[in-house]
Amino acid sequence: MKAEIPNYTRRRTGDGAKLTITNRDTEGFCFNLRFDKEVCRREFIGNSIDGDEDEDALICLLDDFLKDDWSGTATELCGELSGSNFDLNPATLTKKLKAMSGLFRKDFHILIDFERTRSSRRIFLRREQDALRCDG
Repeated sequence: MKAEIPNYTRRRTGDGAKLTITNRDTEGFCFNLRFDKEVCRREFIGNSIDGDEDEDALICLLDDFLKDDWSGTATELCGELSGSNFDLNPATLTKKLKAMSGLFRKDFHILIDFERTRSSRRIFLRREQDALRCDG
């Protein structure tokens, strides 16, 4: 197994980094990490996906949207969020929510759960506690 640890940050003065792990027998993985200055180590934030600008837009959009607990399908959530200029299909939205669930919980106190049954796939969104909202 080969692990590439470039330790680059998104901004030169930032505390974020990506860890890329590749192997000849499996697909590659890329993880977002953040340096925690209090304990002097990097912590796992979520799986890395393309489109960091889209991530920031999704974070603020979902933070503004979630006033009360919400549950529904990815298609229904796309419909709820369609009023903005942010356009995602349900599969991509689900993938991004799963990859960023750690970030949503840690920084925005938004809990994201997924339930799959024979007849449906549901997403559950709720606030763990009141969090500061993104200023748009």
